[in-house]
Amino acid sequence: MRLSYKWVNRDEFDRVYKALHPKIFTASYHIPLTPVLTPEEVHERHRSFNANAFFNLVVYDGTHPVAYSQSVVNYGGRLHMRQSGVLPRYRRKGIYAQMLRKVIARAKKEGLGTLTSNHHITNNAIIIAKLKSGFTVSGLQQTPESGLLLQLVYYINPSVDKLYRFRAGATQLDKKLAKRLKTNPLR
Repeated sequence: MRLSYKWVNRDEFDRVYKALHPKIFTASYHIPLTPVLTPEEVHERHRSFNANAFFNLVVYDGTHPVAYSQSVVNYGGRLHMRQSGVLPRYRRKGIYAQMLRKVIARAKKEGLGTLTSNHHITNNAIIIAKLKSGFTVSGLQQTPESGLLLQLVYYINPSVDKLYRFRAGATQLDKKLAKRLKTNPLR
């Protein structure tokens, strides 16, 4: 394997996505809403979707694409990891973990504060990879398109992450951070 990880433009990403997605996701995990939306609703969704900034990462083995990850910048300095996939024969080789590290590094470089993602609750391999990388569970979401999803969050600022984990009941608030926040963690 001669793997290379490349940030690509939207057209290149769309070409790779169309070629790989059916090979990666054979089951119908996502049911598009377009058949039940009015033409105006479809137009509005596309207009607002196309106005956002995207980070498009493609992994190539030589010249052949084998994995992809697309993230979209949302309001408030949040980067939402929208979709990722790795061809079955390339799984369990650390490709997804490396894509994740690259997305986190790019988010830091761009000055973003939070990464979010949603996953089917049975997608254990990806959920575990994200938890190992420092993501935490932030909730569940039920959608008509995708069903029940697990929401994950990653805070780039370590102090914000500590505060999040404290508020979730996972840790004690350390004295240094409590002092900065002007609060008593023992109350």
